[in-house]
Amino acid sequence: MNDINTLENIFQITVLAVCLIIAVVRSVRTTSRIWILLSMFLGAFFLGDLYWVLWLLFYGETPYYSYIPSLSWNAAYIYQLLVLMHVQRKGVPRQRSAFLWIIPAVIVGLCAFYMTHGDYLANLITAVISIYSIQYSMNGLLYLRGKSGSEAKARPLYILTLVFWALEYAMWTLSMFWMGDTLANPYFWCDIALSICFIFCLPLTAKAAEI
Repeated sequence: MNDINTLENIFQITVLAVCLIIAVVRSVRTTSRIWILLSMFLGAFFLGDLYWVLWLLFYGETPYYSYIPSLSWNAAYIYQLLVLMHVQRKGVPRQRSAFLWIIPAVIVGLCAFYMTHGDYLANLITAVISIYSIQYSMNGLLYLRGKSGSEAKARPLYILTLVFWALEYAMWTLSMFWMGDTLANPYFWCDIALSICFIFCLPLTAKAAEI
């Protein structure tokens, strides 16, 4: 069993569990839709990670049926997208930028590459959801250029979402070129950074909820 991989995954599910509890408490106290959606995002991601960690603990290897946690993770991505849609519920005009077209092209290329090593459908679903989430965040950031006031409170959440997806794609790509089960492998550092993203979800969502 890879101790580093197992310990790092246990750290992530612990972070997710704590964040999930806080988000659920906030959703119950405030009955705010954004906190309910964030709870669903954290909960779905937690279930996917839990399956992965339990498989590592019992069998000492990565799960054979990877589509099972993929279902949970894709559900989490959908809830993350719904959080962004809720933040932009008052309407954000479509911005004109080459980035909004370059990013989908890059993701489609990566999706085709991942399909050579994994499940076609799961990769396609993830690619579609990530394109929407990244474009929502990029469009929001472009719209907020030079703006201040209540609308600008969503800016950190947009940035966090982009960091989240950058780390996800970095890890998926690094997993294609595995560099060993040591701390010298940047995959593990990216996953630790992803865990930290979950922590920042709480204060930044609270800030965006004030809009």
